Amino acid sequence: MFSGLAAQGLLVADKSNPDYLKNRFKHLSVLQEHSHLSQHDPDCLAARLCMTGFSKVRVYGSGRVSMFVGQRFPVLSLYGSYLICGDKR
Repeated sequence: MFSGLAAQGLLVADKSNPDYLKNRFKHLSVLQEHSHLSQHDPDCLAARLCMTGFSKVRVYGSGRVSMFVGQRFPVLSLYGSYLICGDKR
């Protein structure tokens, strides 16, 4: 992914949140949907992007909940998905 991105490029990815409270209460998993092959914890994915060479890695909440509480609510588990952004150095 890093080598395919242009210099000074921006990576933006929308991922399902494996820690989503609604799924935890219902004992559901992101992987139960056929469209998802893997799940990524936001903190682990951010750390992997930093180790790969991305800078200014940011995580924002996305999905329906963001209409009510915004993208930067400190409790990420309220969001069904999250947006992760990183700049290529």
